[in-house]
Amino acid sequence: MNQKNGLSILARQNELTEKDWYALVDLRLEMLKKHLRDMTLKTLGDLDMIHDYSHTHNLRRDKPEVIYRGQGEPHDLSLDTRGIFPSDDNWAGVSGNTEYHREGGRDIGDVFATTYKIWGLTRDGEWLAIEVYATRAYEPYKYEGRTELVERVKTIWVEEVPFPMVCQFSKRTPQEIWTRLGEVVKKWAEHREHLFDQANGLAKTVQVEESLVKLLQERR
Repeated sequence: MNQKNGLSILARQNELTEKDWYALVDLRLEMLKKHLRDMTLKTLGDLDMIHDYSHTHNLRRDKPEVIYRGQGEPHDLSLDTRGIFPSDDNWAGVSGNTEYHREGGRDIGDVFATTYKIWGLTRDGEWLAIEVYATRAYEPYKYEGRTELVERVKTIWVEEVPFPMVCQFSKRTPQEIWTRLGEVVKKWAEHREHLFDQANGLAKTVQVEESLVKLLQERR
């Protein structure tokens, strides 16, 4: 397809097929690629999705080991890898824990082990399959003398995979991921508009100051 967006597909009157949705994601990615490095994107370690008493904490706090599962040369994928991920932002309309596919778990002694399966898109336009292995156990609550169920991230596996595998791995449809990419674009536009307003306000102040300086100099 030569189109840089999905308008040619969406203009149809018939119902969209799964094949159409895969094509729409490909077109949206093609449109985004040249802008991904201009966007203010969070890191993998910033994802705030792990239970911590009555709150959550991010993937970075427990300092987990990050392991690359792919073939070939070692990769630089890490907790500092920036990209687009399933949302844990309030503005996206859903909480983080509803967007991450969580697989049951198993008891290991007094600890319960579980995994989260996440999709990601790097700033280089590469799709990621991310598996977060965490344990849950009761720990003392330092302020109230009681115990609470707490999750600790132990290991994170990452791998670059084709987009269809991303959907299968994370249990997300192409439409859900297409929608998430759109949310990021709209958020980026809001951020850019805010920056423009700030810069424009500064520019106007500078212009007024310079005009006053010029006026004072002319009066001498």
